[in-house]
Amino acid sequence: MAVMEAKDVMRVLPQRHPYLMVDRVLELEVEGEIGEWRVVALKNASADAPWAGGHFPGDPIMPGTVVEEAMAQAGAVLLSYLPSSEGKIAFNAGWEEVRHRGQVRPGDQLIIEACELRMKGDLGKGKVRALVGDSVVSEGVLKFGRLLRE
Repeated sequence: MAVMEAKDVMRVLPQRHPYLMVDRVLELEVEGEIGEWRVVALKNASADAPWAGGHFPGDPIMPGTVVEEAMAQAGAVLLSYLPSSEGKIAFNAGWEEVRHRGQVRPGDQLIIEACELRMKGDLGKGKVRALVGDSVVSEGVLKFGRLLRE
């Protein structure tokens, strides 16, 4: 059973269809030190997704940048639970060591894990990875920041 359904995810993320890349949160651990926090999120790769018709026609594959956005949004869900995130929005400030190791196709379920958050003021890093089944398709270190919501 999901910890957060889509309506709950939309309470903490500003993105909406077609840019919302977290369909639900399956696990959420926000106890203890921030470096021990963890989120597991789900994105269903749909055949009617905007990328499916053009990347690549006849052989659709989710672009790596879309997988990266899904990983960043999962990290933003986790970050939203920090008391210091109240009234702030998370943004992607870059990547370190990102590797794409597999493909995501329509019908796949992309499982995204984010953990090991480290913060310094409103800047931070976290480890993220995306899997299809037991296979890691992407992983890296997400750099992020936070801004006040307007």
